[in-house]
Order: sequence, then structure tokens, then C-alpha cells
Amino acid sequence: MASSYTSLLRLTKQGQGENANSWGTLLNTLIDLIDVSIAGMVSIATTGGTTTLTTANGSTDEARYAILKITGVLVSNSTIEVPASAKLYSVWNATTGSYTVTVKTSGGSGIAVTQGKVASLFCDG
Repeated sequence: MASSYTSLLRLTKQGQGENANSWGTLLNTLIDLIDVSIAGMVSIATTGGTTTLTTANGSTDEARYAILKITGVLVSNSTIEVPASAKLYSVWNATTGSYTVTVKTSGGSGIAVTQGKVASLFCDG
């Protein structure tokens, strides 16, 4: 069986018998990815428009983090697009400027997060 990835956090599921003598390195990467998905914070800089969070199977990406700190001087309304899969995010709107930050999936309407505030948002996929 070849390695595959979990559907929600994109974590590596090693295939039976794969990665002889290197499974420790892969396990440590997996633990680090779980760590940021539970308690890690990533800064997302924007000036407005749509910012789609990065996603990657088995390696670091923005969408896996538990806390999204949105920064920048907004010159237009900003949309932060998260993957359409179940996940809880804490979103900190640390932007300035007289515009809004909305967090949503590609097909959703989203939730606006007020400047200077932190909101817990649940994406139901």
C-alpha cells in the first residue's frame, strides 16, 4: 500500500513497510504538523482582495494552522479563503484601514471579523 494523506489536515499516512530507516524523520514532521494545527499561529499579510490560504499534502501550509493573524493596511475589502473542509480557526484581524476582512470557503458567503478582534470560526466543509 502506498502512502496517502488524511482528508482534513493533509497528514501523511505511511504505506505498510515504506520508509525503512527514515520513518523517524517522517514521524517528527507529522508531529510538527499536528502541533501547528492545534496551537500554531500564522500571519497572513494582505492589502485587500482575495487571499487563498496555501494547502499542501504532508508539508507546511497556511490552512493547517489553528490561528490566523491577518495583517496589513487594507486599501479594499479583504477575503481570506479557507479550504472547504471541517476545521476550527481562531482569526485575529490585526489589519488597519477602513475595510473589512471576511473569512470564507470558495463557495460560501463568509463571516466578517472586526478589526482588532479575534473570532472563533468553524468551517463545516
